[in-house]
Amino acid sequence: MYWPSMDSEIITAARACPTCTEHLPSHPPEPLLPHQKASRPFEFIHADLRCHNGRDFLIIADQFSGWPHVVPFPDKNTSARKVVDALRSFFAFGAGAPIKFWSDGGPQFTADEFQSFLREWGISHGTSSAGYPQSNGFVEVSVKSMKKLIRGSWSAGSFDMDQFSKGLLLYRNAPLSGGASPAQLVFNRPVRDCLPAHRRAFAPQ
Repeated sequence: MYWPSMDSEIITAARACPTCTEHLPSHPPEPLLPHQKASRPFEFIHADLRCHNGRDFLIIADQFSGWPHVVPFPDKNTSARKVVDALRSFFAFGAGAPIKFWSDGGPQFTADEFQSFLREWGISHGTSSAGYPQSNGFVEVSVKSMKKLIRGSWSAGSFDMDQFSKGLLLYRNAPLSGGASPAQLVFNRPVRDCLPAHRRAFAPQ
């Protein structure tokens, strides 16, 4: 059954119903606030710690370029100290210290040891909304891509680091929605992966 003003009359009736209004949320959801836009590679980075097949993986993504970096740990329940050591190596051997570090506010990222590390390196910490990790949309997309790669890198029940590393290089060379790949945005050229390529492909653009 349908009549022309049915939708508006249903809304009016629902608003006039005491039982309906009693069970409405007391606070409407807060508007999604976009993160400040990065102006250069590794200025703002996003990270998350995910577990697969009993092993933790620290997934890092650069906001400007989409450049992903993954650190596999030998087991789960990784300590804040191990996360600090992994990030220190990432900063020191190529990326440099970011201005801001975004996380989902998990226990390793809120631990005193981790917060002290950020202060010593002059890095501010931003977190996703509590209970609503989708507010950190950029890292959620990167985590999904890296988790898919992690799931496809298991052989005979163990993590195949060689297979994963080759796939990671291919991902870094894959064009993003804007047309350039993470490697091109960071280095202004592709990185050499395991696919044949003409030497001109590695010339600066």
